[in-house]
Amino acid sequence: MTIKLIDSNNYIRRRLEAAATGRLVRTLFNEAFQAADPTIYVWDGVGALQRRRELFPDYKVGRKPAGESIYASMDVLRGVLKHTPALQVCVPGYEADDVIAHLAAKYKAVGVYIESTDQDFAALGVPMAHHTLKVPVEHVRLYKATVGDPRDKIPGIPGFGEKNWQKLEQHGGLSDLQRIAETGVFHHIDLSGRVLTWLTDANNCRLLNIYWQVVGFLPMTDDEINAHTTVGVPNYM
Repeated sequence: MTIKLIDSNNYIRRRLEAAATGRLVRTLFNEAFQAADPTIYVWDGVGALQRRRELFPDYKVGRKPAGESIYASMDVLRGVLKHTPALQVCVPGYEADDVIAHLAAKYKAVGVYIESTDQDFAALGVPMAHHTLKVPVEHVRLYKATVGDPRDKIPGIPGFGEKNWQKLEQHGGLSDLQRIAETGVFHHIDLSGRVLTWLTDANNCRLLNIYWQVVGFLPMTDDEINAHTTVGVPNYM
């Protein structure tokens, strides 16, 4: 058995935008109804960005929203999924990423597969769709915090980039960089010039720590998830 975790806003939006006809909701219903393995559709909760924007106000600012027809179709599908064996989770104040990370860790021993194009999930060490990482999975978070992530508006360290990343990677310096990111306090690191000057400023070290927190997964509890889980009630007649 493999538990399938679907990053619903990501997955459903891609399917809807690529659909040539208006029959996709029925197709998705059939897929959910006939799924051989347990399937959990995880949606972004109300106010999902708030926690990260309290840390870093520019987080995901300026992203192009889905069209009204996409949101309407998502709402229809959420209603339709209630009539399939699928579970749906939507926790207020959390992005789907955080919920999926918690569930993936909880059920990893059982077997988990994640459906999403979000490369952050690769760091969880479970099978996922669309794996296109430039770095080893254990360094995904550090890479995004330091090199940057334009999609989420994380600027990274000014002037750091791929060249300095590769230098540290080759000489075993990534652990020093991660120590700074995790603590927000400067420690010795084999860098020079503009990047080193930036890092030796205490305010910048604290900012790097904020990037580290924002690009990671927010902790949550089983109780929060259980309280916002909808169990489908399929009609097999």
